[in-house]
Amino acid sequence: MKPSLNTEALIQKITQAVAELSWMSETDAPFEVLRWTDRDQHNLTPEQVLNQAQLPPQTPVEVLTLDDFLTPVIEPQPWHTEAEVHIAQQFQALQTLLEQTQNPIQVYRCGTTELDIYVVGQVQDSDWLVLHTTAVET
Repeated sequence: MKPSLNTEALIQKITQAVAELSWMSETDAPFEVLRWTDRDQHNLTPEQVLNQAQLPPQTPVEVLTLDDFLTPVIEPQPWHTEAEVHIAQQFQALQTLLEQTQNPIQVYRCGTTELDIYVVGQVQDSDWLVLHTTAVET
């Protein structure tokens, strides 16, 4: 496990990092920071994520790395405005914070058209910190 702040301080730091961010899809959605306590789990399965998220067990789940999930919003594009560059930098800072304080980190995209997205990482005390957002993709 990577060295980290205590969990409460880390929750505050991540909450501040996502305060001005939204996940962009057909609808822009804010992030919320959650804490899942399950000290017996060292690697979450998609089934366990569905259970923790209280989603139906038949919900489709796609598992991504943090890089695969964030690359589309971090990668600079020549047409980006100054505001879009700033947003990309905020997402890059978020990625760095998560990678420095949590291990392992996985992204679970649950659903088909209306998605629940969970960025899940384990912290030192074995709890799971979760960034949750939603997306609409038709």
